[in-house]
This record gives sequence, C-alpha cells and structure tokens, in this order.
Amino acid sequence: MPSISAPTVKEHHRIMFGKLIDAAEEILRERGPEDLTAGAVAKVAGIARNSIYRYVSSVDDLRILVLERYLPQWQDAVDDAINRDSTPQEQILALAVVSLELARSTGHSWLISVMKSARSARPASEHDIPEQRAEYHSDLVANFHIEFARRVTLLWTMVDPKTASLHSRINRALLDVGMKSLDAGEPFESVKASVLASISGLFTVVDEA
Repeated sequence: MPSISAPTVKEHHRIMFGKLIDAAEEILRERGPEDLTAGAVAKVAGIARNSIYRYVSSVDDLRILVLERYLPQWQDAVDDAINRDSTPQEQILALAVVSLELARSTGHSWLISVMKSARSARPASEHDIPEQRAEYHSDLVANFHIEFARRVTLLWTMVDPKTASLHSRINRALLDVGMKSLDAGEPFESVKASVLASISGLFTVVDEA
C-alpha cells in the first residue's frame, strides 16, 4: 500500500484530491486549457503522473471540477443580489454589479476558456435559451449559466415584454464586454460605471417608446 501523509486514507484522499484541483486551476489560469495535461498536473501537484488516476478518471474531470468549485460562490452572490422588494430595473443593475464583482475576484477570460474547452456534444434542451444551448460536460455549470440568462430575461420581461428578448441579449453582451475589459486591466469603477450607464440607457429607450 502506498504511504499516506494523513491520519487516515480518507483524509489523504481528500488532501490529494484538493491538490490536484489546485494544480489544475493554476495551470488553467496561467497557461490555458491546452496545457492541462496529466504530466503538467502531476508536476505542479508534486505526485507521480499515474497517481492522478487514483483520484480522477481523466484530466477532463479536473477541468470540470475547477469550474464547479466556483459555483457555490457564484450562486450565493447572484441570489444575494436580488432584493424582491426592489424594482426589476434595480434588480437588473444589481445583477450587473455582482457579475462584474465576480469577474474581478475570480477572473473571467480564463474561466470562459475552460468552459469552452469543456463543452460536450450532448443535445440541447428545447427549453434552453438559444444563446445558452452550448452544453458543458458539467450540468451544474451549464444550468447555472442558463438560469442566469433566464433570470435576466424574466426581469426584462417585467420591464417591457415587447423588447425583453432584445434588451436581455444586449444586457448580457454589455456584461461580457465589461468582464473582458476587466481582464484587459481597465479600472473596476470605470468599467462598472460604463456598464451600468449603458444598461440604464436601455431603460430610457423603453420609457421613451
């Protein structure tokens, strides 16, 4: 039996599992998905290459596990941003702010690249929003993004049903631009102000229609 560095086999497994996910995240952040190999993960984690497969069945599993480790944080932040007593417009702006804050704290471009590299060919559901039909190996990750898009669309429907589809797509596009701007080094407060002003401009369009 291999030597273990913890009081129990179960604890050793937990520690090593965490080291592998940490190693995978380091590689994905600093080098990109194309460099996530068993050899690279083993080197960063400080274990033998073949030992990886005692904890995961493939390197792709690590790609998904890195994404999933952020889901509780993302979900809690999004849920906390919604104040049921506020107007739909206020909730839309609150979701925009929390999205940008998450992008600043966890990074955006590297996570998007991981998501794209982890897509599967599983057929989309007829209930999915069209732009969100690209599925991932992880249902948890896919469902989070689909639900976020639905939430934005629902809020815009409350603002103006006739333009909800268009404005929700523009809303998400503005968030994407804002996140990429943060990745490029633009100051957070400047990006946030521009994104919020642009979304608020959509409210003005609705009011003037």
